[in-house]
Amino acid sequence: MFLTDTELIELTGWRRVFDQRRWLKAHGWKFEISGIGRPVVMRRHAEQKMLDAADAKPAPPPVQHSSRRLPAGGRLSIASDQQFVLPSFTSMSLS
Repeated sequence: MFLTDTELIELTGWRRVFDQRRWLKAHGWKFEISGIGRPVVMRRHAEQKMLDAADAKPAPPPVQHSSRRLPAGGRLSIASDQQFVLPSFTSMSLS
């Protein structure tokens, strides 16, 4: 009826209850908290979640614009009349 402690560790990759709960929330899993503070995940929900993930269509590859591609040989040629201004990082605080 519910995932075992071992299954929760395998699912989330975490042993600590706090970390398991954080992972479950971050990944949109429904769960309850037991009387001793452990996350409780229904097995049916886990199975459905895994089936949905397996059935999801893969995202299409990102579109590459021709202006972002390097020419053959992988080098850019820069005309001598072009100027480049680099940002100044001296005004940034590192604290």
